[in-house]
Amino acid sequence: MSENGEPDDGLDDLFAPLGGTPSAEEDAPASSPEAPLAGQPASADAVGGLTRRQLRERRAAGETGQQPEAPAVDPAHGAAPIDPEATPAGDAAASPDWDPAPELRADAGSARSGSSDTPWDPAPELGAEPAEPVDPQDGARAEQEAEVDSAVEPDAAETDPAAAPDLPATVPVRYDGVAEEAVGGGALAKPAADGGFPMRLDPPPPGRRGRRSLKWLAWFIPVVLVVVAIAGGGWYVWTHYEDKVRQVLGLSIPDDYPGTGNGESVIVTIVQGASGSDIAVALEKAGVTMSWKAFNDLANRLAHSTDCTNPDPSNGCWPVIQFGNYSLQKEMSAQSALDALLDPANKLTSNLVIPEGSTLTQVLDIISATTNIPLEELQTAAADPGQFGAANPANSLEGYLYPDTYQLDGSETATSILQRLVTETFDKLDALGVAPADRHAFLTGASMVQKESGPIAGDAAKVARVFQNRLAQGMKLQSDATVAYGAGNTTSIWNSSAQLNDAGNLYNTYVHPGLPIGPIAAPGAVAMDAWAHPADGDWLFFVPVNLKTGETHFSTTAAEHEQYVQVLVQWCEASAENAAYCK
Repeated sequence: MSENGEPDDGLDDLFAPLGGTPSAEEDAPASSPEAPLAGQPASADAVGGLTRRQLRERRAAGETGQQPEAPAVDPAHGAAPIDPEATPAGDAAASPDWDPAPELRADAGSARSGSSDTPWDPAPELGAEPAEPVDPQDGARAEQEAEVDSAVEPDAAETDPAAAPDLPATVPVRYDGVAEEAVGGGALAKPAADGGFPMRLDPPPPGRRGRRSLKWLAWFIPVVLVVVAIAGGGWYVWTHYEDKVRQVLGLSIPDDYPGTGNGESVIVTIVQGASGSDIAVALEKAGVTMSWKAFNDLANRLAHSTDCTNPDPSNGCWPVIQFGNYSLQKEMSAQSALDALLDPANKLTSNLVIPEGSTLTQVLDIISATTNIPLEELQTAAADPGQFGAANPANSLEGYLYPDTYQLDGSETATSILQRLVTETFDKLDALGVAPADRHAFLTGASMVQKESGPIAGDAAKVARVFQNRLAQGMKLQSDATVAYGAGNTTSIWNSSAQLNDAGNLYNTYVHPGLPIGPIAAPGAVAMDAWAHPADGDWLFFVPVNLKTGETHFSTTAAEHEQYVQVLVQWCEASAENAAYCK
């Protein structure tokens, strides 16, 4: 019970640490005739902004201690504006040093000792000087960070529980730019969502705020690198050594496609008198069949079979394939390719296709087969090159009929079609800047490049450089292709020792110096450009080491050249398929 007979509500104990129970009226804050010390509250009743009566009434009403509405926030500083003229009620109004916003920390000295002479100041360091308006140019952010840092520092009350009063001091602070409150003089507090007592928010441990652990990278990156290395190595081994890998694993090596093509059209030329092996080579080079073996095996089975309507005594059931140009597809099975060659609908008759490297005999055969112009008429017209403006020492149109695809309208004659091809050749030579007097020599050199070089880009220009280097040094050209042509072999470049020593062969560049008497085939655009613009280099020799892929080795000495000649011999002897390219 209190001294006036009212029930004891325990508020006396609440105010005891501040110097005893005040003697002022319950409905107003206590006042003092003397001004309080700077930084001290004017009266204990004013602590927290409530009188004893207000606290008792709220307690009796069962309220939870909901905080009063926060003052308006100054947008320039992120805190409630401070009016120097405004003072709190009671004795605090008389104090010019009253601090409206004390910090959480308080001096652990005599202010907390419970002395009745000196009221306890929860933030003496802030009360030493009157609050001054904050300059907007200083930045609200810097002020906010300083106050938050000060709010979360542990004070003596936290480290020494005996020194801390029982009063749950509540003072305003700023949280994320908004005026909030801290409870118990310690950690930063934020009002609860339901408007009740604030919730204590402890700061995160130093050095770990907003960071994620990157330890997983220590094992993840090496694992990824290992997987990539294994995948890359496996891909390289499979693409370069598939046959050997299959042999080691006991897997069969496929040599034939399963379907009727992938839809990509390709034109294949079947020359007159071609054997099954020759057709197999042509189909593989064009990408129609997977391998020479697939079609050649099919041809051999049919040639030795009698299971057909009219078997041939010498070729069995092997059908007769008309020479000419055929429109096929890439990636066809051997059987589907054979069926397509036997279908007249696939034989081209409206387009004249002259493959690069074709000889004059082959060109005339293709023209006759495509246009139905009698071969004899074409041969007669070609015997007089002068009528086409192509008179030359060899007295032949060899090399003068440009290889290309020509659209036909059905009105062609032997003379008109040959003139069209010769004119196309002259147009190409003029575009390269070749003078009319140099046309024959130019076509001769370009035809040698056409027959001697393979499909690998850049090799044609290297071959041209070898021939021109040898010409410049007075060396014999020693071209196997020219010897074979002069010997009447237009499908191979392999020669016997007798053929290499035949001085009667005007195309024998092993015996006769300089260029041969004339071209040996129809050079295409690549060969012409290579002869006009040879590669830079001092090579004097070259030899193909893989006739299937066209891989060629260039060298500067005869000793090195002979070593790679033996590589070619070994390649030809490695398999029957390889041997088909070497005959």
